Amino acid sequence: MKTPRPLKEELQRLELQKEIKSSPSCKLRSLKEKPPCLSEKGSKKSSKKHGVTVTAIFLAAGATIGAVASTITNALKATGKAMGSGLKQVGSKLGSLLPGLIGQIVSLLFKTAGQAIGFLAEHTWLLILAAVVFIFQKYIKSGL
Repeated sequence: MKTPRPLKEELQRLELQKEIKSSPSCKLRSLKEKPPCLSEKGSKKSSKKHGVTVTAIFLAAGATIGAVASTITNALKATGKAMGSGLKQVGSKLGSLLPGLIGQIVSLLFKTAGQAIGFLAEHTWLLILAAVVFIFQKYIKSGL
């Protein structure tokens, strides 16, 4: 059987609860006490109350990272395809404008560059891998 608390303690406890509920940042008048929302019991109660688990947090983070990566990949594909077809067109126009062998060489270079960029656009993982390797090498050379 619970013993009744003195009225003054109960009043202080209720005021503290009211203050915590009204303040989302868990500010307390007394900085000596640890705020309930930051204590182990408070965080467990909060996670149980709202259904937040570590798994849910990891799933949300994974879904967010996946959506961002998918958007970047799609943008790279679209840009690469457009750039590849643009280089092919430039190569064919330069080939017709420049005389003889020079025109054919320039046309071949631009068309080949367009095909290479088009290939990288279709296989964006190669482009992403190359960017990661490049950044990694820069960090190793800078001594970080």
